[in-house]
Amino acid sequence: MTRVRTVLHRVAAARQRVAALPAVVRLVFVVALLNGAGWALLTPPFQVPDETAHFAYVQSIGETGSRPGEAGLPEFSTEQARVMDALRTTAIIGRVLEKPPLSAAADAAADDAIETAADEAPRD
Repeated sequence: MTRVRTVLHRVAAARQRVAALPAVVRLVFVVALLNGAGWALLTPPFQVPDETAHFAYVQSIGETGSRPGEAGLPEFSTEQARVMDALRTTAIIGRVLEKPPLSAAADAAADDAIETAADEAPRD
């Protein structure tokens, strides 16, 4: 019961701090939050120049608990490389006129390739 009271007290204190902010600051925060959420929803996976590196970095930390960068190891895990191939990531990044597969058949083929990669790829 003490933990619940502590959490409720912290929530109430946070609400007071937010309420004390000027309205324009709260408005700017909401606009920035909506802008970030919009870009996150509209940008396809791995379709920005450095997203592949960020994903590989986080995956390495999540799976090994340490930073990546051992000499002799591939840059991306087997799973990530297969997904990137299925999504044609390397063919699209940095090429403005290239577009990801937009047909239902290409989408289904990419989904199948991703499922196969998830089922067959070794965890590395």
